[in-house]
Amino acid sequence: MEIIIVFGELGGIGKSTVTKALGDYHHERGIDCIIFDTDRSNADVWRAFGGEFHQLAIFSEAKRFQDAANSIFNAALEKRVLVNTPAQVMPSLKDWIEKNALLELAEEEGITFIMVFVTNGELDSLSLLKKTLDYFGNRVQHVIVKNYGVVKSEDEGIAWRAFEQDKELQQLITKVGAKVINFPAFYGDTELAEIESKSLSFRNALTHDDFGLISRKRVHKFLQKAYSTFDEAGVFQQQEFSADDA
Repeated sequence: MEIIIVFGELGGIGKSTVTKALGDYHHERGIDCIIFDTDRSNADVWRAFGGEFHQLAIFSEAKRFQDAANSIFNAALEKRVLVNTPAQVMPSLKDWIEKNALLELAEEEGITFIMVFVTNGELDSLSLLKKTLDYFGNRVQHVIVKNYGVVKSEDEGIAWRAFEQDKELQQLITKVGAKVINFPAFYGDTELAEIESKSLSFRNALTHDDFGLISRKRVHKFLQKAYSTFDEAGVFQQQEFSADDA
């Protein structure tokens, strides 16, 4: 099984959008998973999906919350887990992993951590990305999401120049075997705002009464691009197991 953790450290980087699209991807592909939202200040992913198989958890260094994220790992013993995180989660995430020896335990139990880092290509984000790749190294699978929906420059060459020209970063990407994918921008500011205000998943927006034909087509087109991007990563598809793995 896998624990897919979507993070990026910075606020406004599009973590929730990526997580919601990944949640819809799993439903579309028929991949069973449970979704956790660990953003206590704005649990928008939890609100969007709700239901029995979508839960809340807490990453915290505070002693009173030392067991508040353990349900994430326990759930991964049975099925794939997808986790949305708040900004600046890395210290608490590292604390949870290290104090519970989760990477070692994951190896023993056949669980793979997939760390999905969402970036806007700016220097502060890239600095945090390098620290993440260096810390986890080859102990986890890495997916780097270049989020085109949050870049400030309309010129793609300028928007991702720092990312492409950072030699240290590129060496780390190669060293740890990180997958790099281009996450599409959502075309339609009004529709995106409505989806967020109504706490909808993108999939649910396709059949919502407040969305007309053009709006639904925009959502559909975005999802198709996002699904294709996730397929390209090569780590999100349903894992096949042989009889020898049982």
